[in-house]
Formats: sequence, structure tokens, C-alpha cells
Amino acid sequence: MSQLEFSWNGADYTTDNTFQADTSVTDEVTLTVKATTSENKEYTITVEPTMFVWQHPEVNQPDNYNNGQKGGIVEMFGWPYTDIEKECEFLAQAGWMGVKVYPSQESVMTYEWVQNGELNPWWFMYQPTGYKQEGRMGTREELKSMIKTCRSAGVRVYADAVINHMSGGGNDVWESHRNGDGGGCAYWGSKNSTSGNPYFTHDWMYYPSNNTGLHPGLEYPTAAYIATDFHCERSLNSWTDPFLLNNGWLTGLTDLDTESDYVRDRIAAYLTGLLGLGFSGFRVDAAKHIYPDSLAHIFKNFKDNLGGDDLPDDFITYLEVIMGGEM
Repeated sequence: MSQLEFSWNGADYTTDNTFQADTSVTDEVTLTVKATTSENKEYTITVEPTMFVWQHPEVNQPDNYNNGQKGGIVEMFGWPYTDIEKECEFLAQAGWMGVKVYPSQESVMTYEWVQNGELNPWWFMYQPTGYKQEGRMGTREELKSMIKTCRSAGVRVYADAVINHMSGGGNDVWESHRNGDGGGCAYWGSKNSTSGNPYFTHDWMYYPSNNTGLHPGLEYPTAAYIATDFHCERSLNSWTDPFLLNNGWLTGLTDLDTESDYVRDRIAAYLTGLLGLGFSGFRVDAAKHIYPDSLAHIFKNFKDNLGGDDLPDDFITYLEVIMGGEM
């Protein structure tokens, strides 16, 4: 068994894995975790810093916006954060209540080969590879700066939360994928992530893992998911069967087991981190493919993470529910 120790904000290591925060905390909180094995080998990992809802500028908007409950939200389709930041003043003057950005977490990225004739199509951003805020539209620091500028200008910012699935099977760092679907035989190489962090799927692998010597499984280290955190692979071939809608792999995307308490906790922690960055709410991607009961549990855990009382007054969230098929 490994021994875990924790260093908060660079302080000495302790076995206490909790940090008590209140409005007196005005800076980001950093955490480094050290694991010491029974063979006295040490491993450390630094977690992405944590911010809190009280650390951001107030959003001053006219009363007709009903404190962020009524107004227009503009979709900046694939705009980099630095470009959105330049438009914050204009968006406020034009009467927009808020702006929604593309998924901000790590996602699939490659410059090695094209996908159906297109290099890094937009839908790669809807294939998460982890929960770090290092996405295709910019870095975590650029995201923070944009949110601060927009809030100061009187514009709320909303996140596109992809919580139903992770990346498509076979879209990972392994170099030896082989797909014989359709009667042919296609080989293709690896994909990276926008952060450069590794992730692994099992689809269409014909070599064992270099790490274990076994057939690869599903691993997303920066989201802390392993194979048992996903539904068993099955085709989503019905748009009227609730079981398949929830458990099927949407266009081959690795479907999270959102009935699992652990997965619900991980998603709630991810959403809590987004609110801490200054987002005012979420668009929940592919919500049709998550049981309503699971969504309710996730948002209950999210609320508990914020103290269990009322959510921020201006908080809103809306769900993507497409009628019929996806295409």
C-alpha cells in the first residue's frame, strides 16, 4: 500500500487531505500529492489550482436580465479565448446577457493525419481526454483572463460541459490501431490531447500495451477514470430505448457509467471547478444520453460541493436534448 501525503500551497506535507476555505482565501489554492510505496519509491503530482466563486468580479447588468435568469447567450463558435476577450465590451453594449464557449477541457488533437479530409474537426473538442482546463481554444490562464474581462464588462460566461462520455474508442495515443469494419482493413496512428497528457482506449488494438503487456483498457489519468468507470461497449442503435440511449456508445464515444457514485462525484467535482473559474452556468452536452435520475444526483453532489445551500443567485444550466437521431 502507498502512503499519501498532501502539501497545500507549498506548505509541509501532511496526511490531512482537506483544506478549509472561506472568503478570506483570495488566491488560488494549490495541491501537491506525494505517494510513497512500500519500496520507498516516491511519486508526486501537482493538481490544477482551485479557485472559488467569491474570487471573481461582480457582474453588473440591468434589472431586465433578472440577475442572469433572462437574456440572450451568444455562441462564439470555436473562438479562441483571447479573441472572445477582445469582444467582451461589445457583447455588453450589444445587449447580450452572456457568452458560451466551446468545451474547455482537454480533448483530442492531432497534426499527424486528417479525419475525413479535415484536420482537427470541431467535434474533436467534444471528445474529452481529461478534465484539465487546457483545451483547444486556449490555456487555463487565457480562459481565466477572458472570464474576468467579460464579467467586469457585464457579460456572464457559460461552459459547454461534456459529461456523458470521453473520447471515441481508438482516438488515443496508441500507434497501432486496425479497423476491419466495412470489409476493408484500415490502419492509423496515434492522436494526442490538447494538453499533451496521455490517455488510452481499447478499440481496434492488435498489439498489447507497452505498459502492462495486456490488451489495453480505458484510462483517462487526468479525469481519474479507468475501464470500470464506463458502460460496457454497445452500439447506440435505437432512439426510443431508454437503456440504449443511456448505455450505448454514441457514435463510438466511450460512455461514462453515470449510475456509478464515483463517476457522479468526479463529474460534480469537474463542474464545481468550472464554477470556481468564474463560469455562471453550463450547457450540458448530450444530456439525452444520461438518465434524468443520474443528472439529478450529479447536480445534488455539485450543490453539496458548494456547501449544500442555495446555488449562486445567477446560476443557470440548460440541457442539450436533440429529438430523434444525432445525424
